[in-house]
Amino acid sequence: MLVTQDTIALLLPEIYQVAIRQYAQRKDKKALVFPIKNSKREYEEHVQMGAMLPAVKWDGSISFDTFKQGYTKKLTHVKYTRGIQIQHEWMLTEQYNVMNTLSASIADAIADRERLEFSAFWDNSFTTTEDSGDGKALFATNHPSKADASLSVSNYGTTALSYTELLTARRIMKTTFKNDRGTLIQIDPGLVIVPTNLEGTIAEIADSLDKPATGAGANWRGANFMQGIKYLVLDDLTDTTNWWYVDPEMMKRFLVWYYLLPAVFSSTDDFITMATMMAGAVMFSRGAFDFRFGYGEEVA
Repeated sequence: MLVTQDTIALLLPEIYQVAIRQYAQRKDKKALVFPIKNSKREYEEHVQMGAMLPAVKWDGSISFDTFKQGYTKKLTHVKYTRGIQIQHEWMLTEQYNVMNTLSASIADAIADRERLEFSAFWDNSFTTTEDSGDGKALFATNHPSKADASLSVSNYGTTALSYTELLTARRIMKTTFKNDRGTLIQIDPGLVIVPTNLEGTIAEIADSLDKPATGAGANWRGANFMQGIKYLVLDDLTDTTNWWYVDPEMMKRFLVWYYLLPAVFSSTDDFITMATMMAGAVMFSRGAFDFRFGYGEEVA
């Protein structure tokens, strides 16, 4: 087979399709947590809008409220790329498996970066590397309010995952999570995010009819309030004991993943190497602009 520009032009579309199919087949766990949006800006900014006080009884006129602008969260897009050389000799010797494997590997490289950045969001959530604009770690003991300097909210714990601690975290969220005017918000946590090492622990809690027994020799177990709770296992988390209990509906309001450039694959011929250069690229940002979606436990 004589390799010509026409030959390359015929083969490359199929090689592209291998990459596209491979990328589409990868499980996208971030979509279970982050609303996915497109961006047309160099960066995105989210400004928290202050909450209003509860409505008051009508007395013949409308009671108007005022609010203060909250914190601002800036999300700057980052571009990631990976490329390979496809030798013309591979086409000459019809090494299609090699070319297809390399094409799929480019797709994997792009998808792997997105997966790792998703896990990094949680890994960094106990540090100010990930914040919601208030200068505190995303999960912290002292989230401030611009509208009320006396208000401070905690969404941080240090206790290992257990049935009892899940109930404790749920109670804390439902009884202490307040908006910036001091009014309790409605939150319904229903998703637990864990590293691989805690998969068995959360599965036992979520899939058992009875609650786990407590105390030596305990034989009465009782109804499992947490039966059926959903959980998400992230294999790339660097810490093996930290975990998070979150409200998926609140996450849709307060988290976002922006694509400036969704995953794309392209190629060009290189005169020096006499090979076809194929590459993949993606450009995105992600973050939270409010912390009131969940409770994080940083376990020593």
